[in-house]
Order: sequence, then C-alpha cells, then structure tokens
Amino acid sequence: MQRRLCLVTGRGRSGTWLLSAILNYHPGICIAPEAEFAAMLYGRYGSERRWRDATLRRFCCDLFRIPRMQKWLKMEQEAVEARLLEGGERLRSYEAVCAAVYACYADRMHKAGADVIGEKNPPYTLCLDRLLASMPSARVIYMVRDPRDVVLSFQNVVFDLNSAAALAYRWRYYNRKGLEAVSRYRDRCLLLRFEDLLSQPETELRRICEFLSVPYSDGLLRFYEDPQHVRDWNVKITEPLDAGRAYGWKRSSKRDDLAIVNRICGAYACTLGYEEGESEGDGGGWCRERLGLVTGAAATLAERLLYRLPLRLQIAILYRYRTWD
Repeated sequence: MQRRLCLVTGRGRSGTWLLSAILNYHPGICIAPEAEFAAMLYGRYGSERRWRDATLRRFCCDLFRIPRMQKWLKMEQEAVEARLLEGGERLRSYEAVCAAVYACYADRMHKAGADVIGEKNPPYTLCLDRLLASMPSARVIYMVRDPRDVVLSFQNVVFDLNSAAALAYRWRYYNRKGLEAVSRYRDRCLLLRFEDLLSQPETELRRICEFLSVPYSDGLLRFYEDPQHVRDWNVKITEPLDAGRAYGWKRSSKRDDLAIVNRICGAYACTLGYEEGESEGDGGGWCRERLGLVTGAAATLAERLLYRLPLRLQIAILYRYRTWD
C-alpha cells in the first residue's frame, strides 16, 4: 500500500498538538508526535541516492542512536531494520525510508491501514525547505496563531524563553521562514489559522481532509474522548473545541508585554489577518526590549544551526534541554 506522507508544523503553541490529536481520530490518518529524526538524519541521508541494504542498516543504526526512538516506536532496532530491508526497491529515497519509519509507528498505534502517516513537529518549520525538497510527495499543514496568544502561552510553560520580546522575535522569524517554504511549495502545503479551526471546525476539517485526499469523518470532532500523549502542556486536547480560546490576549492584563509583541510582530501579523493592537507601553524599557530581541535572535540562530551539526552533537545538545519521552 502506497501511503501518503504529511507533516504538521508551525511555530510552537500554535495548535499543532490539537490538530494532530484531531487528525488521529480519523481511521485513515496517523500523525506521530515529535520524533525529529527526519530533520536530524537529513544531513547524512537527505541527498542519498543509492539506498542499498548496507545504507538502510546504517540509517537504522543512526535512527536508534536518537534517545527517543525506542520509546517512540516501542520496537527493537532489529525489528525496524527488518521492516526497512523488506521494503526492497520501494525504499530508494529519503522520503520512502522516513515513511517506512512512520509506518512502523502507525502499526504500533493499531493503524496499519492508515492512508496518511507522518509527524507533527514545530521545529521542522526552520528546515521545511530542505524537507519538502527531499520529500517530493509529502504534504504539509502549516499552522499559524495570533502572536500575542503564542507569546502568552509560551510564558506559561517551561520549554522556551520567557521574555516577550524574545518570543515575539521567534514568532516572527519562524513564520516568515516557514511561510516562505509554504509559498514556494504552495501546491503541497495548506495554511491553517488556529482561530479558524476553533471558530469553524467542520469547514476547516473538511478542507484538510480534501487536501489529504481522505473522506471527512464526523468523528473527528470527538477527538477529546480518547486522546493520546497527554502532557501538562497539551491538556486542552482532552476538551472539546471552544471558540472562546481564540484571542485570549484580549482578556490578559499583561498590557506592556502585549505592546512589545505588537511593536515587533504587528505589521507581519496583519498580513496573516490578525488585527493591529496597541503598541504604546513601557514593557520594562528600551534596553530590556533590545536584550530580548538579541536573546530571541541567538536562540533562533542556534536552532537553525542545530540540524546541520553532526548527529552526535545534535543528540548531546537536545538531550540536555529536552525531555525525551
């Protein structure tokens, strides 16, 4: 069976967890949580043209060097290697090999018959051009959300920066970078606003199903009845969709932080259909805002360079600041 590959991405806290939870309620779709192997192994295998058995074995060995993979797949390395080798002539491209790994995940989630398989991963935004170039049949659903809500959401979790200026810079850079790729590969990408998913879910989900060439299922809106991979930071996937969650920044008392976000992201956010906000406010002073911008730029540069490092360095860096579960 020829399965179609789909990546769900966009700046973090823009609804990628929510969308993947919804899509996974479709019997024909299996979107895995963040595995990152497609980006981490791209430098070594992305341009590989001769996928011999020895290459597949080396790929599998590198795959299982990534700490997350054994828990993620719940399969032994030998079993995955055997699956890849069974693929024979079909696995002669980076896209096909990655799809075979996603198929292993779909099988362990009891979705062996899924037509659409793939992964949700916000960091893929920064290397989306390379991934789309190496996966010529893959589809991408790119999510955007009002920058003020994204910044406020990040300030409530512990896995990114806390400065409003730094987070605003990162929202702007991520979306500019990601949407450049979306524009370049527009026939294979679908842009989805988080707010539209909340306010008109059936319309947007029908659009997504058409994009992925699968029939619409009424059961998609019951995703919260049996969600997978629930964590403290994505607990909303256990609740029905609520249009009231959109534009929460309007109820926030962090006026200075919102002013900073408006100054940094306002003009670009308007091009994505978000209303302009008040940009007057102190926010801790000019120096603090500039320091936040520098911090955000440095963190983003580090992330941009990460996937270009040797695999052992990628693993060492990610293992120090992420939870691999």
